[in-house]
Order: sequence, then C-alpha cells, then structure tokens
Amino acid sequence: MADFIISWVEENQGFPHSKIIGLLNLCTNNGYADEPWRFQSTKARFGDRVWLMKQGKDPRGVFGIGEFIGPRAMGEASNGKACPMALVRLTSLVDPLSQFLIGWSLMRGNMTTAVRASGTMITDKEAVFLADSLGATSKG
Repeated sequence: MADFIISWVEENQGFPHSKIIGLLNLCTNNGYADEPWRFQSTKARFGDRVWLMKQGKDPRGVFGIGEFIGPRAMGEASNGKACPMALVRLTSLVDPLSQFLIGWSLMRGNMTTAVRASGTMITDKEAVFLADSLGATSKG
C-alpha cells in the first residue's frame, strides 16, 4: 500500500470551505464522503491511503484521511480546467479552520517530500510517521 497527500487551499474559490463542511457532514452521517480530487501521481492503486492536507496560509496540517477508490482520469478541477482527477473516499475528516488531525507543528521536520501537487506520493517513513501521529490533535 502506498500513501499520498491530497491538498486543499482555503483561498481556492472553486472549492470553498462550505464544500469541505458538506463533506464533513456526509462523513459524519454516512461514515464516508466520496469526492473527485486532483491527483497527480500515476502510481496510485485502489485502496492506497490518502492524507488530506490544508496548504497555503497558516495554520496548516492534515485534516482528513481516506483512500484512493479511482480511477485516475482527466476531469474538470474546481478552477474549471482539465487536470488528472481521482475519486477518493474520505473516512475521517475535521474542519480545517478549527482543528487538525495532525498539525503542521508536529509535521514540520518529519515530512521531507515536497508536495507541489495534490496526489503526491510520500515515503514509507512519512506514512508511518503520519499514522503514528494520529493520536495527536493539534491546532497548528
């Protein structure tokens, strides 16, 4: 199994915070929320884990976990442009404007992969670090 970072940026007007809240409500009510997401890597396989990270301005951190349920294909992103997309199933989600599952202060120094695009594969060491860190809820 591989692990990937998918990302959300608060300033992205095409994917507003209200949509994150909608996914959070689905996750709370149904136990999961399915959503097509930008996904750069071609290495993802069904069942691979995804970590949803708030990027951009602080505070930053992981606020969702799920899995790749594929398939990866060209689709329309929130900005209206065509890009590689994949269906992900989020199974754990919190509101990134009020809390994180893993805050950046804990992640800093332990994550070496540069996440320049949503759907970036991370190292096994980073995946173990994130999984081991899930008990720590942080605001930043």
